[in-house]
Amino acid sequence: MLHFAYENVCNLEELACTIFTPSYISLGYVLQKSGILFQFDSRITAVSYLSRSIEVSGQTCTYRKIRGEFLINTAGIIRHKNHVNMATPEQLLKESPGWKKSRKNCKFA
Repeated sequence: MLHFAYENVCNLEELACTIFTPSYISLGYVLQKSGILFQFDSRITAVSYLSRSIEVSGQTCTYRKIRGEFLINTAGIIRHKNHVNMATPEQLLKESPGWKKSRKNCKFA
């Protein structure tokens, strides 16, 4: 795990999207923020071109490697003005294992 000492972190989401580029916040963190996952996890989870965990001012950011075709496709990614890129819950289904098998029966409101 990499450790960084950065005391003036105002937005850890922005930092998580900036340390490894391209990357976007995804997985459990998005599910918690959208109210789908109720189990608390303090880590910021993101996807990028590598798998790695880093610690910044006591906050852990965990990156998971995904295929490049998903990483560069911005469909399903919300790009905020403060450089935070975040997956939608629907995008998480596309990233999950078994998506190709189950997508025929999956409908979004």
